[in-house]
Amino acid sequence: MPGGVVIARGGDADLAPLAALMAAEGMPAAGHAAPPALLVARAAGQIVGGAMLGFDGDAALLHGLVVAPAARGDGIGGVLFEAALALAGQHGACWLRAPADGWLRRRGGMVADGAAGHWLGRPLHAAPPAMLTTQCALLANGCRQILGAALRSVIVHGSVALGGVHPAHSDLDVLVVADAALGDGQRRALAQLLLATSGAPQPLELSVITTDQLQPWRHPAPFELHYGETWRTLTLQQLADGVPPGSAPAVRVDPDLAAHITVARARGLTVWGDDARRVLPVVPWADYLDAIDGDVADAPARIAAEPVYVTLNLCRVAAAHHGLILSKDAGARWGRLAWPAHRPVIDAALAARRGAAVSIDATALQRFASTALCRPAAG
Repeated sequence: MPGGVVIARGGDADLAPLAALMAAEGMPAAGHAAPPALLVARAAGQIVGGAMLGFDGDAALLHGLVVAPAARGDGIGGVLFEAALALAGQHGACWLRAPADGWLRRRGGMVADGAAGHWLGRPLHAAPPAMLTTQCALLANGCRQILGAALRSVIVHGSVALGGVHPAHSDLDVLVVADAALGDGQRRALAQLLLATSGAPQPLELSVITTDQLQPWRHPAPFELHYGETWRTLTLQQLADGVPPGSAPAVRVDPDLAAHITVARARGLTVWGDDARRVLPVVPWADYLDAIDGDVADAPARIAAEPVYVTLNLCRVAAAHHGLILSKDAGARWGRLAWPAHRPVIDAALAARRGAAVSIDATALQRFASTALCRPAAG
């Protein structure tokens, strides 16, 4: 379509026009057990698609997903579905269920338990992909041995949980929740475990946080121990020097935890222990936005050196400012709808992420960064 299509959380004023669009396409909105949550796709101020969710126990019921005929063929339906998965998780659902139409079956749906075949369902908190099964098991078992009864949960979040894992680019993002602070011996043992399991096959990005550090919530949040591959040299040096590993000098809080916890609650995969929604607090949306905005604040200065990461991250962060939690890949699909003029940049970044050799014009990257950093008007 000419112009951009923005997919966003809908409000009360959107219910009637969205229901009318669904009815016009032979998809009357069904009853629901709770007030619906809405997604809308707008072009030039008009609703050209959307989705309507209700909630029943631990299931989000996707009563309808529709795209106006004039807007079809551009990927709007696929982004709406990815956004519906995210929105269901944000509302605390464990399943997304929808009428047993072919489009959900093609997107991983299965007959939902107790639904007599009339509804398909897709779990929001599935197991990690097979390529990570062994790595996750080694990590969880090692944490159990080191932390014992104090271990509450080992939770995978990030791209793995959001369905956007890429073997060549994705970290294995993990939150470990414990009931007690770490002793020096536990820090050393955990550091050795993380050094051994990171990169086998995916690099680890892991934080250990205690229940006392989570409640009451504060931002930026404190933590017990952090490990990422950028900390490998420091961690090895700390072990060699007999220094308890896990924190860079003077670093005791991490603003990124607001983002990690938000994603973990919405779509996290519990590898061991209590469910994420039982052990992790609800993070104010403003804290989530502050955390991810911090990751792109220097985008104009970084985008030429890291065009793929920064471009896809800018799309993901912009989608969040419209109420959506998306992976980088899904965010890029959102961005190419919202900013048609910048599709060459976004498409090149997606191609490069898949391993293609591409060149992206530096001026075009800067223009894209300026556009992507503009935020929607409040209200």
